[in-house]
Amino acid sequence: MFRLYSRVARASYYNAKGLATMFSIDAVAGFFVQYINQVAFFVLYWNYHCVNVGCLMIFLVFFYFLFPETKSRPLEEVSKILDKRMT
Repeated sequence: MFRLYSRVARASYYNAKGLATMFSIDAVAGFFVQYINQVAFFVLYWNYHCVNVGCLMIFLVFFYFLFPETKSRPLEEVSKILDKRMT
């Protein structure tokens, strides 16, 4: 799952820092999926699926309440909404 974004990373320090963070999280997630999931599945059996569904529900609530709606809004209005949330 390695992505070639080296040209984007040269644009600025913050882009490079963001890409480094993304690649780090991607590596940790890959390790988790490859090694930890197998162990957890064998230990918890069918309860592991309940844990997965519970995590998905938490993420759903998190995204629903913390991410702004941007459908059918002009780009300028979306920019104002996102800038207001960042400060």
